[in-house]
Amino acid sequence: MQICTFKAQTTNTVQNLWQLWTNVKNWSNWDGELQEVQLTGPFKQGCTGTLVYRDGTHKTFTVIKLQVLESMVISIPYARGTELLIKRDMRQEGPEVHFEQDVTLSGTFITKMMMGSHKEPLRQVAGQQMQRMLELLEGRRAFAPDGALVGATKTAH
Repeated sequence: MQICTFKAQTTNTVQNLWQLWTNVKNWSNWDGELQEVQLTGPFKQGCTGTLVYRDGTHKTFTVIKLQVLESMVISIPYARGTELLIKRDMRQEGPEVHFEQDVTLSGTFITKMMMGSHKEPLRQVAGQQMQRMLELLEGRRAFAPDGALVGATKTAH
């Protein structure tokens, strides 16, 4: 089940965006639900880690696809046998870097139907993540000492 796709662009570099995506220590700066992320080794295709949420829950994740400075796909077991797939892509076009985040819920037809009420909350979280990534890249938000984001806002689409 397709949840959403958000797109944005920035004049920041591909390298800085890639660092934002692959340095798991900073994920909580653009994902407000995360407290921390633990990785079992280097960030590469096939690596696994643990997402520690502010509410105390833990979920594992696996990087199932990784093309350096281009794209990645992360798989997170979700609920009722479903799997949350988060795909991120980037490309340089002139002075701008265009990037997008696509969120999909994978599973059997029946389990996806049962998870229909999760679509809007997942879409909202994905939109907030893109918003914060863009603000960090454009310097309208900064990493605060406690990991919280500070600064102005602009909407990703």
